[in-house]
Amino acid sequence: MTSDTALIEDILALPPTKKAEIAEHVERLKRSNDSNTKKKPRRPPAGSMSGVFVMMPDFDDPLEEFEEYM
Repeated sequence: MTSDTALIEDILALPPTKKAEIAEHVERLKRSNDSNTKKKPRRPPAGSMSGVFVMMPDFDDPLEEFEEYM
C-alpha cells in the first residue's frame, strides 16, 4: 500500500485532465459505497408462492408401510 502523502504527491504531479479523471472516479467510489451500505436484502412478498405447492387429499392418511407399528 502507498502512504497517503505519497499518493497525494503522485496525484499532484499529474496533468489537470488526469486529476479530473481521478476526481470523477473518487466520486463514483463514494456513491457506490453509500448505495452498498443502504441496500437491504430483497424479500419476496408474503403469499407469493401461493398455489405453487399442492397438498394431496390423502396427505394425513396413515402409510401402509407403518401399519404393523400402529
